[in-house]
Amino acid sequence: RVRIGHDGYGPGAGWFLDKIIVDDLENQRVYDFPCERWLAENEDDGLIQRELLCGANAGDPPPGVPYTIQVTTGDKDSAATSARVFCILYGGPDGEKSSGKIWLNGGSYARGRTDIFNVEVTENLSPLSRIDIGHDNSGAGAGWFLDRVMVNCPSAGVEQWFVCDKWLAADEGDGKIERTLYEALGMRKERTKLVTWYVWVHTSDMRGAGTDANVHIVAYGKNKKGECIKSDEVVLDNKGDNFEAGSVDKFKVEMIEFGKPLKIRVGHDNSGSFAGWHLDYMEKMSTKKRYIFNCKRWLADDEDDGCIIRELPAEGEDIAKPERLLNYNVSVHTGSKSGAGTDANVFLNIFGDQGDTGERPLTKSATNKNKFEKGNVDEFTVQAVNLRTLKKIRVGHDGNGAGDGWFLDKVVVAPTDKPEKETVFECGRWLDVNEDDGLIVREITTGGSQMLSTTSYHVSVKTGDIRMAGTDANVFIKIFGSKGDTGKLNLKSADNNKNKFERGRMDDFKLEATDIGTLQKIRIGHDGSAAGSGWFLDEVTVNIPSKGVKYTFACHRWLDSKEGDGLTEIEIEPSHVDKGSARIPYEVTMWTGEEKGAGTDSNVFIQMYGEYGKSEEHQLRNRTDNFEVGQVDKFKVEAEDIGPLLKIRVGHDGAGAFSGWFLDKVYEKRRRKSKYAEDSDDESVASSRRRKSRKFSRYSDDSDDEKLKTRKKKKNIDSDDDAKSTSSSRGRKSITRRKSRLDDSDNESTSRKKSKKKAHDEENEKKKTRKGKDEGEEDVEDYWFVCRRWFAKSEDDGMIVRELLPTNEKGIDYEVKVFTGDVSGAGTDANVFINISGEFGDTGERALKSSSNMNKFERNQTDEFKLTAIELGDLKKVKIRHDNKGGGAAWFLGHVEIYDPKNKTSFFFPCQRWLATNEDDGQIARELVPVDPTLKKKLSRKDSMAIRNEVALETKAAMTTYHVYVHTGDKLGAGTDANVSMTLYGEQDDTGTVLLKSSKT
Repeated sequence: RVRIGHDGYGPGAGWFLDKIIVDDLENQRVYDFPCERWLAENEDDGLIQRELLCGANAGDPPPGVPYTIQVTTGDKDSAATSARVFCILYGGPDGEKSSGKIWLNGGSYARGRTDIFNVEVTENLSPLSRIDIGHDNSGAGAGWFLDRVMVNCPSAGVEQWFVCDKWLAADEGDGKIERTLYEALGMRKERTKLVTWYVWVHTSDMRGAGTDANVHIVAYGKNKKGECIKSDEVVLDNKGDNFEAGSVDKFKVEMIEFGKPLKIRVGHDNSGSFAGWHLDYMEKMSTKKRYIFNCKRWLADDEDDGCIIRELPAEGEDIAKPERLLNYNVSVHTGSKSGAGTDANVFLNIFGDQGDTGERPLTKSATNKNKFEKGNVDEFTVQAVNLRTLKKIRVGHDGNGAGDGWFLDKVVVAPTDKPEKETVFECGRWLDVNEDDGLIVREITTGGSQMLSTTSYHVSVKTGDIRMAGTDANVFIKIFGSKGDTGKLNLKSADNNKNKFERGRMDDFKLEATDIGTLQKIRIGHDGSAAGSGWFLDEVTVNIPSKGVKYTFACHRWLDSKEGDGLTEIEIEPSHVDKGSARIPYEVTMWTGEEKGAGTDSNVFIQMYGEYGKSEEHQLRNRTDNFEVGQVDKFKVEAEDIGPLLKIRVGHDGAGAFSGWFLDKVYEKRRRKSKYAEDSDDESVASSRRRKSRKFSRYSDDSDDEKLKTRKKKKNIDSDDDAKSTSSSRGRKSITRRKSRLDDSDNESTSRKKSKKKAHDEENEKKKTRKGKDEGEEDVEDYWFVCRRWFAKSEDDGMIVRELLPTNEKGIDYEVKVFTGDVSGAGTDANVFINISGEFGDTGERALKSSSNMNKFERNQTDEFKLTAIELGDLKKVKIRHDNKGGGAAWFLGHVEIYDPKNKTSFFFPCQRWLATNEDDGQIARELVPVDPTLKKKLSRKDSMAIRNEVALETKAAMTTYHVYVHTGDKLGAGTDANVSMTLYGEQDDTGTVLLKSSKT
């Protein structure tokens, strides 16, 4: 081989080298080294030094292993240099092979800036043993303070850092202008290995065939398993004037290994005065094989069919039969809602077993001149290499135009030659930043629930807290995983801030896409638009509730053409991964009634109860004006897998001028199990699916008779454990004995519940096998909850929270008696709330509104209420509180009695304490446990504390005291006069909302 180059000096330094002939006169041998390439900083790939191989053919791929060298000049006075900088790389098996001197021309070497150079070396030397770096001491300001050097070899997948932090100057420090640097091993990063391909582009030799637009390609191949692998999009660009008529442009690109080529998708961005392009064909070569991709068509919006994107099947010696090009008919159905049409630019990407079409702009409708109008159907043709079975589509728009919001009904796709094989992609949702969930790009799968078939990615973007850190540019993100990517998503509208990407702010976005597997990296950047486009990005976090995993991507750098390395777009790999418990998606659909005034402006919530536990309260809100008269609202809720649903609690906070609400019905879907936890490498995610069944476990897939047997068996076990008790099913002799029985049977109970859950999951798997349904369909359970009642203080029974049971379940009307004590000032005017908990769940907090007395909770008075709830079994505790409102809020509660009419069982809950901020311990909420009902006879005694004193030890044994210390920050204005509350969550249950009304300190 030979290495040849020049120093780049002079006004006409660029040089096109044809070849070198070396004549060995002594041995009478002639060596031929073909080149046929530019050595020029403004032509070809910009290199002015090349290595040539002897005897190579002119058409063969050029030699050379690509390296990226990143040089950072220190942020010191006079740190910049005007000298010519060079670098020598050392590596290989013995660490002594050298790249020779590589001149790093074209860098600015300005203070605090990073310069990036793409160079080629004959051999792969990575990982490097060391580097030499220096300069020729030329120019008026030759002295240079070098901070660090980064060397990345894509083909080896190794990124190495060499820290200098010293002067290279004859008049500074030790006077050296060249230094040997060794790797900072702790900073090394392993990257995905890339394969070098050589792409030769042949532009047709006809008038106007050339283009000034930016050309890009995406390559597809099949691995040994027959799986379709896709490269990332690569822009074909170098220093020359590319894609001129009749020219051949040569590019060297690094792509992931994707096996034998299947197709290439080529397109351009339609920019420039002469964007139209007639492509003849492309060649894609490795060192061993050559593939041809014929086109011979225009890529122009004013020529041929107006497409600027083409797919080209691969042809080669090892490809017996190239894939077919197919035309797909696409019918886009815009909804009939008010304002459903859009003037934005719409695109579509179709995914199948054999890759995807890429994002295709839907520009020319065959049916309507004015596209995407309300109620219209627009038809388009998309040409692509055979996708085989269609799986999903990605459809969206760019958000431009005054009427950009769009309600998409559905998209229908069918091959032109087989129109009967159509695939329907149902949407029925807005693509609008001001409606629904605010997304303007959606992924839609075939069949099943769209909300349950996609994965939610909660993206939080933190802008740095330094001067001028914020940006007004348009920010985008692309998330890459082991199973694909999300596509490029514009971060248009934050959930928590109107003005995005301001200094020191965290902006939250919720993105939806089909599962892309374990996250590998993100690409984030901006378009450089607006005057203040420079942006200092601190970090990005991506939380995936369905996997119980949160990824942190540390950045801490500028994305600014005038700062650092000048990049406005970067790729970041995860710096930290937090693992927790996985959640599953629930789809909640609510029908508001058509009665006059049925809609509400209040904040609506839902809480779900299942066999294995209960969810938190979830606020049901999005960007649409929800819960209007006769309207159907749909929400996606992500919560723990609580098993088959037993009931839901729905209500609102009563806020707003028009708070009353008439709810007709609720339809809910859930996945039977987390489909993600099974695929995840995260053991904690998988273990969350295998957690023990908690106290809510009640039903399985058994018949009603089996349910009854299970319940009887449990009662028999309890009876055997306490054989001496004659009333074990209706009460307990003491709290201590009851607690002991529960502790003794804990292991056996847990084992039974685990077995039931295992049997439930196994039966679901058998059903899948028998029915052979699609996985996305078979994993879904659905429930109907009929309501047809008001949630209004001035309508019906005045309740604004209701418990709804599935249509085949019936509730129990529990009779609740509340006894106010007989002490001075015992009564209260505050609003009282109760939550009853039993072995099968709890009622949730209910307001005690409709009493047998008009004036409730007066001294020495008994108030009776009815609470309808699903069967709770033996009652375990009652939480009762008031909201401290009204002039006389303090309340002395005597006791509570609850009667279960179905099982004919009474439960007695003594209190004998104040619920007051200025009495007793200052608490306005109490948890009460049941005691032996025979103790009620002591209520007749004059000593009002008789019961409390007798059961004090038992009560204390059954309760846990939590000491909570709240530290308010030491900042100006840090304190608050608002009402603060907290909820503690444990493995078994939660405390519910606890108002922190009275501080002990």
